[in-house]
Amino acid sequence: MSASNQPDAVTGVVLAGGKSLRMGCDKARLPFRGRPLLDHMLDLLAQGGSDPCVVSGLYPGYRCIPDALLDGGPIAGLLAVVEALPGQRLLFVPIDMPLLDPRLIRRLRIEAPHAACVRFADFALPMRLDANAAVRARLHAIARESGRRRSVLALQAAIAVESLPLGAGDAAAMSNCNTPAEWDVLTR
Repeated sequence: MSASNQPDAVTGVVLAGGKSLRMGCDKARLPFRGRPLLDHMLDLLAQGGSDPCVVSGLYPGYRCIPDALLDGGPIAGLLAVVEALPGQRLLFVPIDMPLLDPRLIRRLRIEAPHAACVRFADFALPMRLDANAAVRARLHAIARESGRRRSVLALQAAIAVESLPLGAGDAAAMSNCNTPAEWDVLTR
């Protein structure tokens, strides 16, 4: 049975298609706890119950979906994945959030089952998103925009998003890193 045929099935997606310009190297290949960050993030998705898992970007040896637009930011990855997996329920995590807890991923996967988009309050990512026709159409429209109008927050503002509360101490798990200094602090 495919992921879309099971009522609680969610395909996990690691958003890793960016250029990592501020980091100065490919974030997906950074070592985290003895292995590449990409492997760590895929394992977090699997531990949270997302199966199967794919990577938004191009990484030989992984099940990948290349970004739909050159230099399109996260929207390029979202668009490519929803087009490649129409009708599926998807759970997107950014490559640069290694402290995520599988418990939080499970919450995104199962809470608010009727919502087309679910995230945690005050955080655009990670999020669960249904790749339905309305979401795909909205993503196409947002991909043609520029600046802040082409963002995950713009997508969430345009569709009905359900925001889940975070528990005490969970905000630290939502830390992401975009620069070598942030990576250094996060990995200490």
